[in-house]
Amino acid sequence: MPPLKPRSNPFSDVQKTRKPKEDERIFFDKDQVRLDNGLRFQKKRAELQIGGSDPTTPLGPAGRLGIMDQGSGVVFYLNASGKTADAMFGNEGKPGRLAFKNNDGVEVVVIDARKQGLFLGNTDFPGNLSLYNEKKSSSVKLDGKKGGITLFNESEQPTVKLLGSEGEITLFNKSGQPTVKLLGGEGDIQLLGADCAEEFSVLPDEEIEPGSVLVMQNESYLTACDKAYDTRVAGVVSGAGDFKPGLILDKKASKDLRVPVALMGKVFCLVDAKHTPIKVGDLLTTSPVPGYAMKASNPSRAFGAVIGKALREHSKGQGLIPILVGLQ
Repeated sequence: MPPLKPRSNPFSDVQKTRKPKEDERIFFDKDQVRLDNGLRFQKKRAELQIGGSDPTTPLGPAGRLGIMDQGSGVVFYLNASGKTADAMFGNEGKPGRLAFKNNDGVEVVVIDARKQGLFLGNTDFPGNLSLYNEKKSSSVKLDGKKGGITLFNESEQPTVKLLGSEGEITLFNKSGQPTVKLLGGEGDIQLLGADCAEEFSVLPDEEIEPGSVLVMQNESYLTACDKAYDTRVAGVVSGAGDFKPGLILDKKASKDLRVPVALMGKVFCLVDAKHTPIKVGDLLTTSPVPGYAMKASNPSRAFGAVIGKALREHSKGQGLIPILVGLQ
C-alpha cells in the first residue's frame, strides 16, 4: 500500500465530495484523489478512521492497522477487512501480552502469550471470574482468594462448591441448602441427612406416608404394620418432619411404588400412646394402628419386633416423634 499524506487543499477538481470540518484532517492517495475508503482523522472525537465506504461514518468496516517493531515485524495488528474483525498481539520472537491495571496502577488482569495463560488478580488483589447464562444470572464463579469454584442453578442457588484452600467439596439441593460435604483435610464425608435408608416396593393400593412403620408383606413388597409386636417389621418410611435421608440405597426406576425406608439413624416416626405413654429411651415396636409404633412394654414379646428407641416423650394419643432406628 503506497504511503498516505495529508493535503492542505482538499478541494481539487477531481474531488466532488463534501468540505471537511475544521477539526477534521482528510488524506489522499498518490494521485491526489481523496480516499473516501482510506484514512480520516477527526480531532474533536480523537478518532482515526481506517477504511469504510462513507467518510461520515466513524470506524469503517474495511480498515486495517499495523504497528511494527524496529525489525519491520508486525507486533500489533487490527484487521476488519475479512469476514471477522481480528486483533493480533505479538509475533515470532515477541510473544503478545495484554494487561489491565486498577486505580492503583497494579496489573490485575493479564493475557500473556509467553506463559499461554490468563491471569486474574495478584497477591494483593485476588482474582475473581464470573460466567453468566442467557438470563444474565451467574452460573459459574471462580474465587482466587480461596481457590474456589461455585456452580449455580437457574434460580442462582449454589449446587456445587469447591474450596481448594480447604480441600472441601459441598453439594447443595435445589433450595441452596448443603446436603453432602467431602472434607479432604479430615478425610471425612459428611451426609447432612439424618438416616441411612433403602428403597423398597410397597403395595400399590396403600397410601404410605413418611413416618409410617412398615413390615414385610412378602419377598417383594412391604406394607404398613397392623398388629402389635410384629417380627416382620422392616423399618420406618424416611422423610417425615425435619429429618431427611442422608443416604438412599437401591434407588432405581420401577413400575412399582417405592419408598425410602430408614434402616438406621434418626427418623421421625408415627407413634400411638393411647394405652402406654412413651418416654425418652423407651423401646418401640409395631402397634395395631396401621403404620404406627407403640411402646414395647412386654419384653418377652418384643424380641425381634423392636423398631428403635424414642428420642422424645409422647404422653397420650397419636403423634410424630424422632426415634433412633435400630431393629432388634
